[in-house]
Amino acid sequence: MLIELTIKNLAIIHEAKLCFGPGFNVITGETGAGKSLLIDALEFALGRNSARDLMRNQTASTSVEAVFSITSTKLLEILDLEFGLDCHDDQLLVVNRKLHTDGKAITKVNGSTVTTKTLKAIADILVDIHSQGTHLSLAKSSRQLEILDSYNNLHTEKKHFESLLQNALTLKQELNSITETIQQNTDKADLHSFQLKEIDEANLTLNEEAVLTEERELLYHASKISNSLETAYMTLQEQDGNAIDLLGHALLSLQKSPDPSGFIAPRLEVLLDFTEQLKEISRDLKSFKESVDTNDTRLSQINERIELIKTLKRKYGPTEDHILTYANQIREYINQNENLLKSKYQLSLSLEKAWEEAGMAASALSANRLQAAKSLEKSTQSELTEVGLAYSSFEVKIHHTPSAEGIPTPEGNKLAFNSNGVDSVEFLLSTNPGELHKPLAKIASGGETSRAMLAISSALQSHTAHNTLIFDEIDTGIGGRIGEVVGKKLWSSSINAQVLCITHLPQIAAFADKHFKVQKTMNNARTYTHAIELNPEGKISELAEMMGNHKSNNLLHAATELLSSAAEIKKS
Repeated sequence: MLIELTIKNLAIIHEAKLCFGPGFNVITGETGAGKSLLIDALEFALGRNSARDLMRNQTASTSVEAVFSITSTKLLEILDLEFGLDCHDDQLLVVNRKLHTDGKAITKVNGSTVTTKTLKAIADILVDIHSQGTHLSLAKSSRQLEILDSYNNLHTEKKHFESLLQNALTLKQELNSITETIQQNTDKADLHSFQLKEIDEANLTLNEEAVLTEERELLYHASKISNSLETAYMTLQEQDGNAIDLLGHALLSLQKSPDPSGFIAPRLEVLLDFTEQLKEISRDLKSFKESVDTNDTRLSQINERIELIKTLKRKYGPTEDHILTYANQIREYINQNENLLKSKYQLSLSLEKAWEEAGMAASALSANRLQAAKSLEKSTQSELTEVGLAYSSFEVKIHHTPSAEGIPTPEGNKLAFNSNGVDSVEFLLSTNPGELHKPLAKIASGGETSRAMLAISSALQSHTAHNTLIFDEIDTGIGGRIGEVVGKKLWSSSINAQVLCITHLPQIAAFADKHFKVQKTMNNARTYTHAIELNPEGKISELAEMMGNHKSNNLLHAATELLSSAAEIKKS
């Protein structure tokens, strides 16, 4: 329950403090006095608007403090467990929000700074605000599904469906991706097979072209190389007067010579080593000469092989390593396609099951909504009677749209879907017997619309746990006779929850347990709005003023009778 609202520097409100009580709290005042600013201030405190446009001129900041009394054990537990706010000792929740000229807002709840998101979540369980804007949203079909789900607390079922749907959509995306990859690989399958066959049949080895080029050069010059090797070999060892024989004569001469100074011995050793080296070289020359082949067939084979390798390099890469790597990649593509085909089959089975599960969840959610719709129809019908629309008829229509691309249901249908399920909801109203039901937005009478909205809001409220209900000028289009009916309805709603109501009708204000008057004054060329709680005499005067003139004895008498009548109704 909201017990205190303190406002500083908001629009034409310099400073105001209102202390609300349980039951039915009414706020009245002339048009333009600033009544709705009180609701704007509360919405700012609860994070539902920024109030930047409402900051009072020539002020450094705007602040609003709202104090709530929390007596519900359930709410105390929610605040403690979900938001870490322990209110058990004094059962008070203090929200303070301050907006500075730089646009930054600081919010504190029981002294601790919280985010706007957290603040809104807290506000959602404390206060329910109904205004002309809210009533307009009630008339929007886009909101009515959400309203129906909230009415029957179907959020868990909806989240369950959303989870299953997301799983199905994820699997579908994976399947589409795999199918696309398979198609791409399939489109290239013939090319890949040809390329892999060409490379594999070539039977390449690393650096093969370089090795073959070296062998080809040897074959090109085989005759010259053979002749040169033959000449060198003969000169070193075979012909008369060859180098090795001449060295042998030199060695023999030096070996026979005396060497008292030791000069000959080391040089003789060198010559002996050199002679052995020449013999080794001579043998190598002979061996290599014998290996040199002038085979033209082999040369032709090498040329053909080198040309093949060059062709492969032009197609698949600059080196043998690149070509072999490309071949392995192709081989992986082919293997991947086989694995993808297996994965596609498994994903298809999983997706079929996922759609089946999502369809069952959607069907169950739809059945729960149908049940909720019947309950809401019944509750609203009762509320319509209480607001003087006994001959009106309220209907909640749930639509389904067949679609070939839709979600399969257990009944064998395929229905269009979104994250909310397969249902679209529409609230319909017939205000006169025999008339067709029409969407709420198309009901012609403003008074009937307001009362119907109040009835629906009351029916919805019966399934929520809000401690405070706020109605901002919902009496638009309502006359005096119906005003008493609406006033009674608002007061009766305050038996189970605190009700705050801004109204222009004295018939509604007469039911107030606490009555506040908002008035505007001028001082030093500045406008100020004040809110005061009225005593019994003040209530009579204000009701007379709302009827036309607070100085008229007739109207003062009428106001007194209005209060007496409301008091009698409240006692009955």
